[in-house]
Amino acid sequence: MTLTIHVTPDLEARLRDEASRVGAPPEQFVMDVLRARLTASRNSALIDLIRSWRQQDATDDPAELEARQRLFEQTKAALDANRDGERKLFP
Repeated sequence: MTLTIHVTPDLEARLRDEASRVGAPPEQFVMDVLRARLTASRNSALIDLIRSWRQQDATDDPAELEARQRLFEQTKAALDANRDGERKLFP
């Protein structure tokens, strides 16, 4: 797809400066920015969900943190125990 965009001289100068700073031709710089922006918006729902999980799971309670650490260690040990002679995942 070919797209023509009319920009102000000021915006063009800023675009050329930024493209030069990252070492890309202006056309490639615009493509990279568009790709990054469109990918970010597609992933934003997933990112928001993960952030909400982290917020719900946050705690400063030492007893809870200790219990989580024990569970983590038990999980690692269980994973290593089931390796049937293969290299351990958590040596």
